[in-house]
Amino acid sequence: QSLLKNTRQQLHARIGAVLTERFPERAAAQPELIARHYDLAGLAEQAIAHYQRAGERAAERSANEEAIGHLRRALELVATLPETRRRNELELGLQVAIGGPLSAARGWTDPEYERAFVRARLLAAEIGESPELPRVLEGMAAAYLMKGDVVTSAEVAQQTLAAAERT
Repeated sequence: QSLLKNTRQQLHARIGAVLTERFPERAAAQPELIARHYDLAGLAEQAIAHYQRAGERAAERSANEEAIGHLRRALELVATLPETRRRNELELGLQVAIGGPLSAARGWTDPEYERAFVRARLLAAEIGESPELPRVLEGMAAAYLMKGDVVTSAEVAQQTLAAAERT
C-alpha cells in the first residue's frame, strides 16, 4: 500500500500475467486469485473472464454464495466498460451464469434472480437472436411460476419454446 497506485497496478498486472503464463495449473485451479490481481491492476476484461471462471467453478462445487460474489464482481466490472456489443455479450453471459447460484442459494422467488433474467432479456433483445435467449426466457418463466404468476409464466414459456425452435 505504500507504493504509488500506478506502480501497484503494474505489479498486479505482472503477477497475473506470470501466474497465467508460467503456472497454468494454478491459474486453472484458482481463477479468483488471477481475477483479483487483474482487478487490482485495473485490467477489467481480464479480471471479468477470471471472475466468471471462478464463479462457475464455485457453482460446480455448490459454493453458491461464493459463486454469486465472484459473478457480482464481474458484473460490477462489466458496468465500467464502454457500451458495445461485446460488453452486452459479456454481461448477458454473466447474468445467465449468476441465475443458477441465485436459485440454488435463495430460490427462484429471490428478487435478484428475477432482475438477472429481466436484464438478460433486455441484453438479448439488444444483441439480437442469440443462443442464450431460450435459457434467459426459461429463467424468467421459472421466476414468474414460483411467484404464482401462472399466466405470465405460461406466456414466457411459449416464447421460450419459440426461441428454442428458432435456434
